Amino acid sequence: MEKSKEGIFVQWIGSTPFVVVYKPEYLEVILSSTVNITKGIPYDIIKEWLGNGLLTSTGKQWTHDRKLIGPTFHFSILDQFAIVLSEKAEILTKCIERKIEKDSGKAFDIFPFIVNAALDIICETAMGVNLHAQEGTTAYASATRIASKSIMDRLLQPWCWINWLYYLMPSGKQFKSALDTLHGFTTEVEERKKFKIMSAFL
Repeated sequence: MEKSKEGIFVQWIGSTPFVVVYKPEYLEVILSSTVNITKGIPYDIIKEWLGNGLLTSTGKQWTHDRKLIGPTFHFSILDQFAIVLSEKAEILTKCIERKIEKDSGKAFDIFPFIVNAALDIICETAMGVNLHAQEGTTAYASATRIASKSIMDRLLQPWCWINWLYYLMPSGKQFKSALDTLHGFTTEVEERKKFKIMSAFL
């Protein structure tokens, strides 16, 4: 790892260099740019899960998606989600309180609780589905955890960047299984929405 004092350094993974920026002034220039938006290898791996959307696309596709999704983040629309956020935050608080009581106040990892709360919020606000991830293990929540961990593990193992090789490995097969669950859930939600729309016109 080559590190400098200027807030930027190069991290090598195998023979591939990754430029890491941690100075706010540099990040502001990068994150506010609508020109330098081509993503690297980590995003190519994520594409298998999220597809070619706003997070992973570049060029004209990114510009089109950005204009399309912009209005959905208007305050008047976000205000509608305040009740959902409040409900899920209350459930999160109760889950943490139960954990504290169960472990007699000992230190514990809060990350899984935050992930479950985020899943509940995203699924209900973006998909209109109450996942109940905080109230019990669901197939979707489990698949999300497996896929997330698989992506991070794969990123640190350059030989796993080769798709055909990765999917022959046990870890690749596990990731593929998780993706099937995630994509199946998304398809089911889309079909439900289509049915509701069609029913409204009948």
